[in-house]
Amino acid sequence: IGGIMPLGWGTKYKGKLKLREDILTTLRRMEPCAERMGGLPALEHLYLTTHTGSDASFLRQQYAKHGSLESTVDAAIQRFRDGYPTLSTSRHRAMQP
Repeated sequence: IGGIMPLGWGTKYKGKLKLREDILTTLRRMEPCAERMGGLPALEHLYLTTHTGSDASFLRQQYAKHGSLESTVDAAIQRFRDGYPTLSTSRHRAMQP
């Protein structure tokens, strides 16, 4: 994939690269290739995840808030029913013509 710069081009924090910034930099550099290959919806999902958190972070927040696995599962089911974009739905949309 010519033109994509290697990891390590993001913002430094105390001498170390912030992983989130490195990921965002990499995603930005991937945009032209993703556009040519029809993969922009997948990149959009990754951008969304870097700003809103992953499904795992949502589950950890729910467990911290409610303190039980039952409530955490209920929150996950409700999120799914409400149509929150997940990785699987983004992949499905990315494959649509």
